[in-house]
Amino acid sequence: PVPGNVTVVNAASLAPGPVSAGMMLLIGGTGIGPSQIPNTAIAFGPNAGYILSGDSNGILVVAPSAIAGLGSVTIEILYQNAVIATIPVAVADAAPALFTNAPGQAAANNQDGTINSTANPAARGSVISLYGTGMGISGDAVTVTIAAFTAPVLYAGPVANYPGLFQINAQVPSGYLPTGDLNVVVTVGTSPSQAGISVWVD
Repeated sequence: PVPGNVTVVNAASLAPGPVSAGMMLLIGGTGIGPSQIPNTAIAFGPNAGYILSGDSNGILVVAPSAIAGLGSVTIEILYQNAVIATIPVAVADAAPALFTNAPGQAAANNQDGTINSTANPAARGSVISLYGTGMGISGDAVTVTIAAFTAPVLYAGPVANYPGLFQINAQVPSGYLPTGDLNVVVTVGTSPSQAGISVWVD
C-alpha cells in the first residue's frame, strides 16, 4: 500500500477532531484494501486499536481505552509490521457524534422500534433511541436536547456486540415542543455532538 493523504475522522460525523477512548474512527487514504486488512494493524501509541472492517472508504477502528486521560496520541498504521503512516491526534474525554440515515437526519428509532423519519415521526412524550460513537469512558453526564428543550435520558451506554457504538434512549419533551424536523444534540460532559442533526417529531 502507498498511503496518500491519510485522514482520521469520527466514524459517525465523518469530521476530523479529537478522539476519545472507545470511539469508532474511520481512517482513509492508507492505500490498504480489504484483502490487506489481515496484515494491517492500527496502533495508538503502544496500544493496539481494534479493527472492525476495511473497504474503499477506509479502515474502521475502535480506539483503545488506554488512551483515556491523555492529551494527545500518535496513530500509527502498520502493514506487515512496517509503519506506513503516522498521524498525531488530540485526545478528549468525549467526542460524541450521532450516526445518520440521511444527511442531517439522525439514525433514530421510535419507541416501537421503527425508524424515525418524516413519514414516521416520534410522538411527543415517547422514547426515541439515538446511536453514535465517542462517548468516552470517563462516566461524564450525558444530556440530550431536542429543539433546545431537555429530553430526559433513560439510558446512555454501549450496545452489546457492537464495539464503539453507544445508544441513548431519551424521552421526547412534550408541552411547548414544536413538531416537525427538530434539532437534536447529545452532550457528554461539556462536549456536544455535531451540529445540524435532527429527528422528526409529531
